Amino acid sequence: MASQGRLPVPRLSILIPALNDPERLEHTLVSVLANRPEECEVVVVLAHPYDDPYHLVDEVRFVAARRGAGLAECANLGVRECRAPIVHLLACGANVEEGWTHAPLEQFHDERLAAVAPLVLDENDPARVVSTGLEYHPGGVRRPRGRGLSTADIGGPATTILGPTAQAAFYRRLATSPTQALFDTSLGDPLADVDLALRLRQSGYLARFEPASIIYHAADDSPQAGGFAAARRTERLFWRHAPMSGWTRSIALHGLVVGGEFCRAFPRPDALTRLAGRMVGGCDWGFHRRQRRRWALPPAAFGSEPTSENAAKPSDTAEGTGARCRFDFSHAQRDPSKRVADFAGSQAQAAS
Repeated sequence: MASQGRLPVPRLSILIPALNDPERLEHTLVSVLANRPEECEVVVVLAHPYDDPYHLVDEVRFVAARRGAGLAECANLGVRECRAPIVHLLACGANVEEGWTHAPLEQFHDERLAAVAPLVLDENDPARVVSTGLEYHPGGVRRPRGRGLSTADIGGPATTILGPTAQAAFYRRLATSPTQALFDTSLGDPLADVDLALRLRQSGYLARFEPASIIYHAADDSPQAGGFAAARRTERLFWRHAPMSGWTRSIALHGLVVGGEFCRAFPRPDALTRLAGRMVGGCDWGFHRRQRRRWALPPAAFGSEPTSENAAKPSDTAEGTGARCRFDFSHAQRDPSKRVADFAGSQAQAAS
């Protein structure tokens, strides 16, 4: 393992933002600590106090965030604390199994790749897909890719997508600016991941969906947007990225999206509330220009031409290439320590 000073540098950082539910955190830690690969670190960012009743401080690095911080804010703090070249963002409540990191880490041998989305399945119905990444309609709609599909409909090799959800994502740290936060917290937790995905694509990076990496999570656990503030943020996101699809096309489709949203919500009061939020969000032209410049990522740089081993797949259509260096990953399972085994056993007894 490489080292930095006297501290070993891991090859993977597993980052878990813990917002407000200790039981969900412990549920995820049991799974992660029992199945983590070698040469990785586990970082937990705490938005609320946690007593660590199982004394996991030797296995997990706990980082205190501002009390009540959201997912994006906790992720930004956690990424600054992570030391590995690849960061795996994993939401509380997720459940993993042995080898879930192997295929995504192999994908990062491709220097053009900035992000990988695993297959997220419904914890209560494993045959139902929660997400296979993100989609963004040019009219301004964020959607989980593949949501509601059957696992029978998911197959084949890894495919190019827009990006992963913040619920479960692998990111290459070199693809983002060292002086810039990972997520723009001003857009709120539900939109921060798609904003990052659009910025990475605009800079020339690729993202892929990896069906061999499976994570289980509750299907109804994704944050849902609603109300004035959420509508304003949605509008700000649209105007920030509208040039990517062309102004004429984007504005035409956006009008249909907003009109359809209003018609579906009317005559409920929130129809007018959301419309007002969109109008306010769309009027701040100076803000959109400033934020577009502020959050733009540097263009992707080649470290070398892709070899036959990491050459482009036919579906890789984004322009440009990814990061500046390669890493050789090892994926042997780590034997859990006695402390981790005791922790898992106590959780099993509590569940029974």
